[in-house]
Amino acid sequence: MNFAPAVSPVRTSCVRSPRSCPRSRRGTAAVRASFSRAIPASIRTAGRWASGCATSVVSSAATRSSSDFMSSSEEMSYRSELELACEAVKLASKLCQKVQLGLLDAEKQDKEDDSPVTVADYGAQAVVAWVLQRASAGADISMVAEEDSAELKRKENTGMLARITELVNGVVGEQLTSDDVIQLIDLGGSQGGPQGRHWVLDPIDGTRGFVGGRQYAVCLGLIDQGQVVVGALG
Repeated sequence: MNFAPAVSPVRTSCVRSPRSCPRSRRGTAAVRASFSRAIPASIRTAGRWASGCATSVVSSAATRSSSDFMSSSEEMSYRSELELACEAVKLASKLCQKVQLGLLDAEKQDKEDDSPVTVADYGAQAVVAWVLQRASAGADISMVAEEDSAELKRKENTGMLARITELVNGVVGEQLTSDDVIQLIDLGGSQGGPQGRHWVLDPIDGTRGFVGGRQYAVCLGLIDQGQVVVGALG
């Protein structure tokens, strides 16, 4: 299969699966594995598509029994969450695309595990949190994500925080302050767990590919009572 250029328009593809999700340190590795099981290989390897958001419900597969999937009524019960996930991933993907087009070495950081982290990681997380929080009508949300704001609060990273705030505002069409963005990023500090609903986000899966101008994905999932019920990739 021929891959489209890494910087061409992004299309999000959304799939739900009820597969159980084992817990990991922050949850993202487990959701990546669940996405890999739930999403057809043709979607996972298609690179970049035309802009927009396409939704798909997996209802059968040769490698799994029908008992592994939701009934039609159960699928419909998560329709609003699926649409919300698509909106969040689509906006986050737009932000990532902007950053990749103008990526500067100064916008890279190294975490303790030496994997590169860019402003897009923080910005995408803030955008997803903004979408989820706006839809919650004031209720608390639980989001397990990779980043926190500790590094951004350091004096030497004032410029980076300003850049992230500018990018977020450009995508969501608001006039958020840097403090607002800090609070949004820190919404990703939930520990998750087997009870309740938890959104799980990997802002950029494939950071090295992103920095190198190659392939990456924005990954968002919803876990309800230990089951992966909604997934979105952008």
